[in-house]
Amino acid sequence: MQVFTFVARGGQLVCSLAPQVAYVSSQTKMRGTQLEKAAFQRKSAKNLDRQIKLFRSLWWVYSHCSAGRRCEVLPGDVTAMMKYKNLLADAFERCPGLFVALLRGKEGPWYAAVLVAWGRYCKRSAVPKSSDVPAEGLAFILQSAAREMTFACRDRWTENVGRNVSHHSGWIALLLQKGLLRKAQSARKLDLVKVSGGIYKIAPVTAAVLSNMQKMSAAGKVLLEMKVPRTACEWRARVTQAAKDAPRSETRNRYIWPWLVRLALIISMRAAGVKRLQVPKDLRVRDLHGLFPDQKQHLKRFGPSETPFKEFAKKIGYDGPLELLTMHLCFYCSCTMAGYCPEEVHKNRRLLVRNREQYESEHGLAPHCAVLCKSMSSVPAFRFRDSISSSDVAGPRRMS
Repeated sequence: MQVFTFVARGGQLVCSLAPQVAYVSSQTKMRGTQLEKAAFQRKSAKNLDRQIKLFRSLWWVYSHCSAGRRCEVLPGDVTAMMKYKNLLADAFERCPGLFVALLRGKEGPWYAAVLVAWGRYCKRSAVPKSSDVPAEGLAFILQSAAREMTFACRDRWTENVGRNVSHHSGWIALLLQKGLLRKAQSARKLDLVKVSGGIYKIAPVTAAVLSNMQKMSAAGKVLLEMKVPRTACEWRARVTQAAKDAPRSETRNRYIWPWLVRLALIISMRAAGVKRLQVPKDLRVRDLHGLFPDQKQHLKRFGPSETPFKEFAKKIGYDGPLELLTMHLCFYCSCTMAGYCPEEVHKNRRLLVRNREQYESEHGLAPHCAVLCKSMSSVPAFRFRDSISSSDVAGPRRMS
């Protein structure tokens, strides 16, 4: 039945359908929004299931050797840092700022350059071997190491440990932030550091630079003095105390400082023979949000904050150390990996393990999962073209 509405205009009753049309139009839009939300939820659930499958397959690749036995594969910067922490133990004791410089440097050639620069400083300096290195000495060592990097081969390191993080991490970002380097306007100037990605000039050591060196040393002392954690509760205590003791200028960045603390704790644990943190039975996902900085949005996406950790780990198929969980989530669930089919990764997992081991033996560091999967481009159908689009992440559009 047709419904008419009569509206008074100029003393006359005029027939109008506008209110009914507007009502029907609004109902249509609401219905469209609901359908779009339902479609988005179904697609999100499908993408979430796909990400979990991809995580399970890649975790198997990085937790097994070709013989089928379990193994622990750490990123190249972590394994290299464990080696150089022993080689530079005396340097860290006398100059704690070098510990921060190596942690943030992330590249094996940078560690080697710092070792060379430390030896050069010890030969030229008149400071007794038992005394602490002053701020001027730390600045000299880091700038000398930067000059050494002109001749270093960094390609394998930048594509693995420097992937997507060079804008805030790495030795170049560190030295620019502390005022030890400047971007060079011309390649003809003297005292330059020429590396892939740019040309930099050695900056003069000013009072501000010396202040930065002192704060770095104070932060390094805090990191070196942290006791080795053995449980998740002890880990939380170390993270909280380190944030209180370190200079505010070093803890201002909400990502870099927690990342440094995490890396320092992992290195100290492995050096002490602690293979993994003990997990209490009542640990929940929300307890992990403030402990580990790497990509904690995946923790929120894969399970509600009140989910018990053991249930969460079983859901995603993770049985590795708690302290390495967010690191693996960061690698395997990044947008870089969204274009790979989980079924193909699972199908070729043993070949991926062999390729990973071959890469490690040739280059001395474990490949990033994106680098490893790229090596499989010759395998038919390994590349999954229909990657997750931005609309899948942003949600359904709002209808006007």
